[in-house]
Amino acid sequence: MSLEKAIYHGKERRKQYPKKDSRNYDWSCRNHKSCPYCREGRQHFDKRYRRKAELDMEETEMRDYLTIGSVPCEEECVQVGAENYYEESRKECKRFIELLRKVFGFEPEGATLRVKAFPHDSGTYHEVVCYYDEAYPDSVDYAFELESNTPCTWEG
Repeated sequence: MSLEKAIYHGKERRKQYPKKDSRNYDWSCRNHKSCPYCREGRQHFDKRYRRKAELDMEETEMRDYLTIGSVPCEEECVQVGAENYYEESRKECKRFIELLRKVFGFEPEGATLRVKAFPHDSGTYHEVVCYYDEAYPDSVDYAFELESNTPCTWEG
């Protein structure tokens, strides 16, 4: 008995797929998910995790870094253990990164300015670090330029 005949006689509970002009489903797709809509849905999580893994690999490939500091050297910083230390120190470090980019320009290829957490006996503290890749000489020069000529005040 064909599907159409079974549906007509009320013996089949499955419904027929809509006509070919339906915009919700691809006519060529039944249960094997071969249409582009179903394929994207099936592969969504895989693509998302692949992108995340690729970004993580890029991070781990650039292991060399120089510690720049949490604020300019003549300025006061939030002390470890202070109230709201985590939020305040991250704000200071991000502000310091903005200052460094304003003074030295954006990072060249192979270099990245980030906030990095370091464990300590009295708690975790945050500092700005410059990751660099030795395969890119400009990134190495940029990192050492930052370290040797760090601004002393917030004015730059």
